[in-house]
Amino acid sequence: MGAWVEYFGTLSSVVIVVSLMQKNIRWLRIINAIGAAAFATYGVLIQAWPVVALNAFITVIDIYFLVQMRNADELFDFLPVDGLQSKYVRKFIDFHRADIRSFLPEFDPEDRDGVNGCLILRDIRPVSIILYRVISEREVRILLDYSVPSHRDHRNARYFLKYVLRHLDLGHVTLTALGSEKLHRNYLEAIGFQQDGMEGNAPLYRLEPKN
Repeated sequence: MGAWVEYFGTLSSVVIVVSLMQKNIRWLRIINAIGAAAFATYGVLIQAWPVVALNAFITVIDIYFLVQMRNADELFDFLPVDGLQSKYVRKFIDFHRADIRSFLPEFDPEDRDGVNGCLILRDIRPVSIILYRVISEREVRILLDYSVPSHRDHRNARYFLKYVLRHLDLGHVTLTALGSEKLHRNYLEAIGFQQDGMEGNAPLYRLEPKN
């Protein structure tokens, strides 16, 4: 048996370990399924049939739950909040402060002037917060767009852009946001923002309203 087979088995084990480090249950299932499928393949290569059976079974379980998640009919809703004046909002931000800073280090929780926002609810649970400031009739600056790790799947953003903005009578404005951190830039680009120059040391992103 070639050394590459042992390397392949080791790599498969590492993938499974990485899956257990995920906070988002969907990504945990996806990565775990990949690791289990790879380890089942390793079992075939070394003819360890109990290893094949166990990891094939784990792969099937992961796929089953991923399908269940995809078909889950979650109820989306939103709750307008008075920006940073809301006690609940401040508690929410304080609780997730360290994680927020890793994505948006420029966010200032003490900057409360003219800040509005909303909580995105899924099955009545608050899973995302969006705070913004109206700059002009044509521009709204997103100050904070944060989702809790367990529900970080872009569905909150799509709901906000498709339904919430229209309800708030902001569907006609250009959205702008700063992307000083790579992870946040990746997120902005994934939901349709495009870089439009710099503001200070941070890239400025812009999302034009849809016709």
